[in-house]
Amino acid sequence: MSFMGCGVTRSTTLCLQHLAHEMAHSYSDVNDWQKQWLYSTTAADQADVDCTNEELGAGMSWIIPLWTYRDTEVRAAGLGIAVGLTHTSVGRKLMSASCHSIPGGLWGAALSFLLDTSEASIVKEQACLLLVNLICEPLEVTADITDDSSSWLGPVVKDEDSAVFLSGLPALLALLQHISFYGEVAAIVTEYFAEDTVAWTSHMAASPRVSSDTIFDASNHHGVSTGNMPNDQTPVTASTGTSTPASLRGEEPEIQQDQSVTFGLVCPGFLSALCQLLCNLLTLAAEDVQPLLCKEDLLQSLLRLIDVDSLMNKDKKTRKSHLHLACTLDMYANILKLTLQCLIHDSTDDTAMQQQIVVDKALMHRLVKVFNTKIQDLDEVSCHGAWKQTFLLLTALLQQRDVSALCPLLTALSINWEELTDVICECIKSTDLSVYITSLHFFSALLSKSVRLPGRETGHMKITIKSVIDRPLNKGAASDMSAARTSGAMLATLLLSEHDKHLNHLMSPEKTAAVQALRCLVGVSNTAKHTALAGGLMETLVEQLKDLHTQLTLQGLDKKSSSSKRHTLLMELKETFNLLNCLVFQSDEAKMAAVDNHLSSVVFNLWAWCQLEKSVLDALLSLLCSFTANNSAGSTSMVYCPAVDGSIVHQKTHTNNCLAHSIVKLASEEQVRMASNLRIPRLTFQLLCNMAIAGECRNVMLKTNFLQGFLSLPAIKKNIKQQRIRQSLWLNLLVCLSISSDAQQALLKLKDSVDMLLEFSTSSLASQQEAAMLVIRNLCFHPANKSKLLSHEKLLDHVTEVLSASAGIHSQHIVISAIWALACNNQKGKATLKRRVLGTLQDFENQLPHNHYNVNILKDLQNVIALLSK
Repeated sequence: MSFMGCGVTRSTTLCLQHLAHEMAHSYSDVNDWQKQWLYSTTAADQADVDCTNEELGAGMSWIIPLWTYRDTEVRAAGLGIAVGLTHTSVGRKLMSASCHSIPGGLWGAALSFLLDTSEASIVKEQACLLLVNLICEPLEVTADITDDSSSWLGPVVKDEDSAVFLSGLPALLALLQHISFYGEVAAIVTEYFAEDTVAWTSHMAASPRVSSDTIFDASNHHGVSTGNMPNDQTPVTASTGTSTPASLRGEEPEIQQDQSVTFGLVCPGFLSALCQLLCNLLTLAAEDVQPLLCKEDLLQSLLRLIDVDSLMNKDKKTRKSHLHLACTLDMYANILKLTLQCLIHDSTDDTAMQQQIVVDKALMHRLVKVFNTKIQDLDEVSCHGAWKQTFLLLTALLQQRDVSALCPLLTALSINWEELTDVICECIKSTDLSVYITSLHFFSALLSKSVRLPGRETGHMKITIKSVIDRPLNKGAASDMSAARTSGAMLATLLLSEHDKHLNHLMSPEKTAAVQALRCLVGVSNTAKHTALAGGLMETLVEQLKDLHTQLTLQGLDKKSSSSKRHTLLMELKETFNLLNCLVFQSDEAKMAAVDNHLSSVVFNLWAWCQLEKSVLDALLSLLCSFTANNSAGSTSMVYCPAVDGSIVHQKTHTNNCLAHSIVKLASEEQVRMASNLRIPRLTFQLLCNMAIAGECRNVMLKTNFLQGFLSLPAIKKNIKQQRIRQSLWLNLLVCLSISSDAQQALLKLKDSVDMLLEFSTSSLASQQEAAMLVIRNLCFHPANKSKLLSHEKLLDHVTEVLSASAGIHSQHIVISAIWALACNNQKGKATLKRRVLGTLQDFENQLPHNHYNVNILKDLQNVIALLSK
């Protein structure tokens, strides 16, 4: 027991606590700095480094009297010193050795403080943090208590039934079960006190256990002296308990005569420490801890404590102090972190816990309202910590398989969209890299999911993320960029500057996050896309492609260059293609900007490099598919060839040196290979379908032997998946090609092409039947083809069979339009059709139900019958 005065002891202990935590932070790379805290009577003893852990631990015994001191702050600071000293394994061993004289040892002391209902919250918080440090490293499942190795054994307990000593993780689990730890924690959560001051009552004043030594600030969750407090802030009593835990006295705890005077408030700092302890327990033994948390409903009880509305009360009379607000936000962050850990370790089928959380409308609104905390009200560190954990949790919830279950989350986000936008803008401007990346990852996940997210019904309108992000901001939106009309435009401006800032940083985490967010944003928001184009994003990306081509060429010439460097450049190329893909997607403005910046010529220079990596080629083909969709100018630009000096030479004749020819060559090669990965062939043929609208691209396909690949298709009787896909790709391409007259004539010149089309029209796949009939119907429109088709011995028989059989109504409609095309302006053909098909058409008309579903086919059928009857 110290003979110093209470105030001197308190100040000295607080100084030592500060020093311990400072040393733990400063000497993180030194493993045995805790030995400097050993108390010894002589210098010779202090220099002895060969002593055992027990002998070293004896030098730590001076800390134990601080834990039994009558003053609350001294007890808390004494435990805080132990927290600082147990940051490393050496410190944990020294502290454990110093507590051998205590019943239960260090573990028993910490748990006694933690579960003592009459102890102050600040003391229990430090005891909880001590336990956090004791289990911050993995414990052995089968540890030998006689092992003198350097590994941390953890607690050692004796099984009374079998008289067997347990150590490590089994001992910890047995100890927690013995004291009903999770039930006690559930009871602690129910005693949470959200206010930062406690009003004294006559009952409290009459309690014989209340003393001036127990007064402290509830916001002071680290047990650090705050000096002189403001006049408008009243110090509070967090606990009237000054008794020493029974484990430290070596006796059974005495029973209180009047349990009604027990006064133990649970403050935010204590709950923060409890959440950290539960997170560590989950990490150590998720299979054992997770069911117990669910049994006690601990997670839901903690989530119910999140209430930003009451925390951010603007009423001056009830407004919380900044220190209490920061402490509460820190508690929110730890609750959300624990929730995320529970979701990660959820072993139930179909992630039942995730489903339970995401469908809770009230909880979703409370979570999103965490973004309503403003930095001008609170310190930046506390806000960023709460925002970061909220972003992480919401990102995990967005992975929900059942998209319809995300309606409550979508509703909460749309209601608080402007606040969310302001927070994301603050995070982008922040120097905290973890907050920067976390916020952008959430934003990217939200926008990626927005394509499948259901809308929120409000009256006769359906609100989606796309509509919200392009909605004009209110005049009162808290942003220094109020000139931007929408949140999409505002975020695009910020992300564009971030993209330019990190342009030369190859595959850095911040650049990857910014590019991913910008890609998702311009893919969803039209206003963001317009802002990005106005800001010169297209020009920047095309120049970046040129720069990457130069770097790849230099890498190829350098014999000492590593393959990892080339791989990094190719991945950078892939990300640039993906960003360009989202930029030109369904945007005529972006497509024309790409044409003006000669995107096709730049891509052609990179074509050989793209074929080195399948993922890069995939990204390039996806970009070209978006670029050529409904874009005749873009398709035409793919037959232009770059000259040596970089100028563009228009080559409107067939050449072996253009991007269109390279794509046709790739399609021919993929047709031969047709590997298990069908992604590349699908994209290649889809690109050819888009290119078919441009005459120059059709010439490249028609004037080569590319169409001969159709004749090499296997028979439809071979029911192999890859072959069926290959056949469907070709038929879809022929449908697009056969729209033009030059392709109609070229297709009919292919030997046995009509026979193959007729064979595919009898396929078991309805899609192949319709595609084959569409090609035949398109061929019937060319005047030079009509006589050849009518003279084909199988064509009219097949037409009659389709009309007579129970084929699909769409296929029968295609056949009728083909007959109409053959009969139009063809007197000889009209006579042939009248003799062979007219009766079948009349019978089909009589059998066809006359309802509103068949209005169009009936009208066309009557016109054909009238034409043939003349």
